[in-house]
Amino acid sequence: MIRCEQKLNAMPNWDTPGLYFDMPGLRYDDPAAWPTTSNTMAKDQTKPLDAGTLADDKAAIDACAEIATYKPSNTDFAQAALDAAQKSLEATVTAYNQAEQAFDTARDNMVAAEWARHNLVLGMRTQVKAQFGDDSNELQSVGLKKKSEYKKKTSKKAATKPAA
Repeated sequence: MIRCEQKLNAMPNWDTPGLYFDMPGLRYDDPAAWPTTSNTMAKDQTKPLDAGTLADDKAAIDACAEIATYKPSNTDFAQAALDAAQKSLEATVTAYNQAEQAFDTARDNMVAAEWARHNLVLGMRTQVKAQFGDDSNELQSVGLKKKSEYKKKTSKKAATKPAA
């Protein structure tokens, strides 16, 4: 907390009453330059916009179309440019949705082909086992264990009671 005598000894900031140059966090020696141009564009244009912003933009374009006297000094923001941007967005969204559906279909076809091959391999292993036997080298060559490679079951000896 700043005491009264500190406020009296500090140099006041005449532009903003209540602020003093010796207050923590106040940067008076490196003032920020005033912006020369206004930046109206978004900062990170690599991330998609949320649905609310897109809906607000569409509503703003529709509302601007209702203004009969809208004549911007910068023709980049004319109603024709806004309408063209809207049509371009709708076309790219349609293309994206079609590509996404094509990807989903291709993924489903790939999964079906994987399962079809896997089921054939399981059937082939069963046929190899039936034809060559449980302890054959052919069975081992298709990725299964021979019957002789499994550990033999050992019987547990009956526990003897200690003599009391």
